[in-house]
Amino acid sequence: PDGNQLIFLRQTSTECSPYCKYGLRDARVLSIRGQEIFAINEIVDGEIEYSPDGSQISTVAENGLLNIWSSSTGQRIETIETPDEQIDNIIYRSDGKKIIMNLYKMEKKYPGSVVFVQNYGMDIGRMLTRGCDVWLNNPIRPKEASGTSGMKAAMNGVLNFSILDGWWPEMCNHGINGWQIGDGYEGPDCNAIDSSSLYEVLRNEIIPTYYNNRAKWIEMMYQSIHDAHYEFSAERMVRAYAEMMYD
Repeated sequence: PDGNQLIFLRQTSTECSPYCKYGLRDARVLSIRGQEIFAINEIVDGEIEYSPDGSQISTVAENGLLNIWSSSTGQRIETIETPDEQIDNIIYRSDGKKIIMNLYKMEKKYPGSVVFVQNYGMDIGRMLTRGCDVWLNNPIRPKEASGTSGMKAAMNGVLNFSILDGWWPEMCNHGINGWQIGDGYEGPDCNAIDSSSLYEVLRNEIIPTYYNNRAKWIEMMYQSIHDAHYEFSAERMVRAYAEMMYD
């Protein structure tokens, strides 16, 4: 944290675990000039993190034990035997990492039903925006910057199912070209309100339409393409800038 140390992780196996994306590793703690200060000579099954004041390093061992080390001497200070969910809370402090860990666990719990797609890029994005049935978008308002992936999906006939943020309030015609989650409310309990709406629409509208009313589903796909292909195209945007801002 103070910029005086580097942690160098060495891959020692090609196996993966819920805590380690790249395989089991050991660690070397180096000075900023690259000189080794000390080594953690055990299999480290997960990310290594400093405490907020930089005085301690936390690791998760292969056997699931949480180890606390001194960042100055490399001496083990404490070993904690704790359930997986508590390790998540200690090692993976940010909400984003917790969400990814939960998705990874769901993939293992429901193989074939949940897939965590790694290394997302243009090629994978192109396949997803062309090949999905439903494009679920559920960030917390107002954190959706725009929604360009949802626009591309809609232009390919993928039906959006999204909170009312970014582009979707302009595009959404609920039950006609896609579905909305919630009513745009921002405030206390907004997550619970959106969650309730998500499951209600999914169970009572999306799933019955997909399985029992294929004609309506295809009609909605055509409507999605019709509504999105021009109004949310780069051509329309540039034309509007030219005509409204510069003429």
